Amino acid sequence: MAQKPVVRVYSPVERNLFRSFPLFLPACIKCFDPATQDTTPTMKQEYNDMRKQSKQTHRQKTWKIVLIQNLFFAVIIAGFMAAAPVLANDWGQVMVAPEKTKIRAGRTVDSPQRGFLDAGQKVKADFCKDHWCAVFPPDRQDRLEADALGYVHASRLKNAGNVKAAATTGKQLVVRGIRVIPGAGDRQTVFIALNQLAEPRLFSLKGENVRLVIDFSNVASVEKGLTTIEVGGNLIRRIRSHMDPRKHTFRVVLDLNEGMDYTVKQRFYEAENLYALELSQDKIPEGP
Repeated sequence: MAQKPVVRVYSPVERNLFRSFPLFLPACIKCFDPATQDTTPTMKQEYNDMRKQSKQTHRQKTWKIVLIQNLFFAVIIAGFMAAAPVLANDWGQVMVAPEKTKIRAGRTVDSPQRGFLDAGQKVKADFCKDHWCAVFPPDRQDRLEADALGYVHASRLKNAGNVKAAATTGKQLVVRGIRVIPGAGDRQTVFIALNQLAEPRLFSLKGENVRLVIDFSNVASVEKGLTTIEVGGNLIRRIRSHMDPRKHTFRVVLDLNEGMDYTVKQRFYEAENLYALELSQDKIPEGP
């Protein structure tokens, strides 16, 4: 028995597609024509070119962004590095004590003594006022006056960059004269003329006679005629002095009148190189 032929029925959409196929055929043939391959880029090549160009543009933008970020951070770091010395180290001035110098708790010679600066010792000086400077260790970072070692008279400090090596031994002192000047009321002032600033050791001796002692160190010479000076004042009776050439010390002794309480103040007049010791009588006010 013969088989029946299979008849396929196409849908209207498929029939329309077959009818329009001849219209697309020349375009397809042109796409695959070797003669047109060299002059007409394919869609894939155009896509690759676009992708390559996009990557290059992206790399250029990324490089610019990274460069701007690096420059920004470099400026910030440079700013911090420049500001760091101001915040930590760029304060005060490194100074040196040409000779052994006392460190005071306050800005006067009457203030308690806190310690010494050895000859040639370097310190950082700041908060200078009334010819006195607060001194710190040279490596101190924080600028706080409360952390200072104490106070030193500015004339006892020299710029570390200008001090010669020989100056660290200290220039020797020359005593040129002693003079007593009475002041207003119960006051007397002893002036000692020197060749440079000097801060002597001052202390009192009690016994049958009340005495006030002034000791100068590193003394080279003393003016003649200073052995004994009769004062005969209300406070000071006599001034005696002695030079020890072996120890290079010069001692001045004030013999005071008994039965009184005294107040003592030290001063130094830099322009005249005068050491002044002012004595006054403490008076106890009478009761009602």
